Amino acid sequence: MSTVIQENPVDVVCLGVGFMSGVVATELALAGNSVVGITKGPYWDYVNDYSTTKYDEWGVGLGRKYDSPLPLQSTTIRNNINQFALPVRRYTMPIQYHALGHGVGGAAQHYGGGMGRFGPWAYEMASRTASAYGSGFLASINPQDDTHDWPLTYAEYEPYYVEWEKAHGICGNYNGSPTNSPSDINYPWMSRNYPLPPHPMTPLAQLFQSTVQGMTAPNGQKYNPFP
Repeated sequence: MSTVIQENPVDVVCLGVGFMSGVVATELALAGNSVVGITKGPYWDYVNDYSTTKYDEWGVGLGRKYDSPLPLQSTTIRNNINQFALPVRRYTMPIQYHALGHGVGGAAQHYGGGMGRFGPWAYEMASRTASAYGSGFLASINPQDDTHDWPLTYAEYEPYYVEWEKAHGICGNYNGSPTNSPSDINYPWMSRNYPLPPHPMTPLAQLFQSTVQGMTAPNGQKYNPFP
């Protein structure tokens, strides 16, 4: 039987308190609204469940301990378009299926920690591809192609990237290199750098870098992780 919850009325009720809903709830509250979030699952104990001295790689990566249990929210998959999609019965790979968070915070509890941007080309994929290779190029390699440009351009979305990165304290360099030299920017479409500097390199990463540089491995070309 369902139970009627008797609580004081509020302006907004958010169903689910994950990454997106949490941001929406925060913005609504900052705007002066009273907000309540309702979600399924536990309220994680950050001291015990996220111990920095005992990271449970197996439980998080393979056991998917922070994901929504499959009996509650399953995913269907198929290997090709001719198969009938069937429900997933168990997680078999760390990244095989979408990370459906469970509990307060949702998938934000255990996402990969990467916050990238789509570049300008991604928002105008159809028109830019047609301009570079001809209007029939995409259809020639995929007769069922239905690629379209986004309704807005990167320049129109960019202020929201900046606001999001500032709100979440994103770390990094917009030139993709440890030096962050203004003369070596690989991402000229970014109007400003990330709000926080990149994380310090680990001792192992420092050893790898010094070893590779000592072997004169760099090819002399400006480094770009997204050629």
